[in-house]
Amino acid sequence: ENQVAYGHPDPMLNGKDKISAGTPLIVITDIGRDIDDALAFVMLSSLKKMFILNPLAVIVTLPPLEDRACLARTVLDSLGMHDVPVGLGTDVACPSEISLKPFNGIAQQNPFYFERGGSLMARILSEAEEKSVKLLCLANLKDISDFIVKQEALFRTKVKEVVIMGGASYSEAREQLVPDETASNNSCDLTAARHVYAECQQHNIPTTTISRYAAYGCPLLVSFLDGLMKTNHLLAGEIHNSNFKSMQQLWKKVNMPSWMPGRGKLPARCNREWFLDFFKVKVDDTTDLLREILQGSALYLYDSLATLNCVDAYVDFHFTPKCCMIAGTVHRLIGTPSSSGVANRYYLVNEMEGLLKEAFNLSLEGMHLHTNKWEISEKVDDERENKPESSADLNEENTFGGEVYDEKKDTV
Repeated sequence: ENQVAYGHPDPMLNGKDKISAGTPLIVITDIGRDIDDALAFVMLSSLKKMFILNPLAVIVTLPPLEDRACLARTVLDSLGMHDVPVGLGTDVACPSEISLKPFNGIAQQNPFYFERGGSLMARILSEAEEKSVKLLCLANLKDISDFIVKQEALFRTKVKEVVIMGGASYSEAREQLVPDETASNNSCDLTAARHVYAECQQHNIPTTTISRYAAYGCPLLVSFLDGLMKTNHLLAGEIHNSNFKSMQQLWKKVNMPSWMPGRGKLPARCNREWFLDFFKVKVDDTTDLLREILQGSALYLYDSLATLNCVDAYVDFHFTPKCCMIAGTVHRLIGTPSSSGVANRYYLVNEMEGLLKEAFNLSLEGMHLHTNKWEISEKVDDERENKPESSADLNEENTFGGEVYDEKKDTV
């Protein structure tokens, strides 16, 4: 039978306790296009276990919706977030090349029934306190735009802030924020992006916009993914391998002439020199192995940065946002062509690496290996046969209950 993908409720949290378990959050994602959204989920699980953020739902967008939702459900479960429901968002038209690129192998493991994203969001917001829930958009803004049209009252009264991975700028002439048309998430549905920014400013709902320039200001090294694999979490291995395959494909494309069909829709400017400069790779005459080239490349975690910006304390400590006062409401912009908006790169990178590692380690807590009870029983019997019986021996506790506790590799 199909399983309703509402997740499993946390027995430790009920009623109002769920609201006090951190800032309530609804996430809109296009997980599967790359490893970025998956790592944002890893970051989110760490903040959830620290009672900083309390994810109430995840809504997926972009086709294939059900496969993408299955992937989200699988990743959430592997990180211990069984209680977070997954909903189906809008089916925005997009090129087929970007559908579930790196995660084809684990998207269709189990059949689920998924609630529609709009109804899921409405149900959660109707039960929430006023101005309490943050929306984190790691994809296009179509789902939020549609929700505003259908449930404007709920959006105005229940949403505390909208955090957007994309890009925007302040127009002095119009005295308002306008979305960056070159940002990938915005360009997917520019009309929806304009609508969401306009509604937020009109109804005094704060926004925090993180652009790609923020990620450029605090790159990690791809070799960091090797360290994550040492946690023995299979999702860490999947992320590592998927990233290498994607980088390998990109490296092959940038080394092709611009006229070759094998490059797909890669712009002509994206050549070998662009790759080496953008990913900060140093190559000399002795560097001939592809893995050696890619291991030293930069890793930009756009969506993980956006997740961090849902926490005001992290924003205050790690970022220097440009604050725009519009009709008495502060709207924050992090990352511009002239400034990354990162206060201290090294502190921020260390923070992100620590949270990601901790998430994998915490998700493995409580895992144990069951040893064969008969083997233990036979071992105890042999010891008793070779040892003289006494009252002390009879009172001694020398059985182990059939379990030996140890860490176990998690499964996705």
